[in-house]
Amino acid sequence: MHELLHVLGFVHEHQRPDRDDFIDIHWDRIRQGHEANFCPVECDTLGLPYDASSVLHYGPWGFAKGREPTITPRESSLLGRNQMGQRRHLSRSDVARINRKYCKG
Repeated sequence: MHELLHVLGFVHEHQRPDRDDFIDIHWDRIRQGHEANFCPVECDTLGLPYDASSVLHYGPWGFAKGREPTITPRESSLLGRNQMGQRRHLSRSDVARINRKYCKG
């Protein structure tokens, strides 16, 4: 599902321009050569709130070079840290994102 959403034109959730309001990226913990996967990019958020449980969000240890997380939530209760990086199902925001982009009406 993660890659399919990329094919549909969506970027990683943790690369949204407003991500610094919700998560911290620990650059010194990211494996060399993978830093670009964490850089913010300009994108249309489609008016949806930040969603750490999106299938497009890396987990806390995404591309970690050690045992420390590369991504930490600013408020774990708000973001549902246990769901960060899940790949089991589309989140409600993932479904809303697809509908807003492709199902105008």
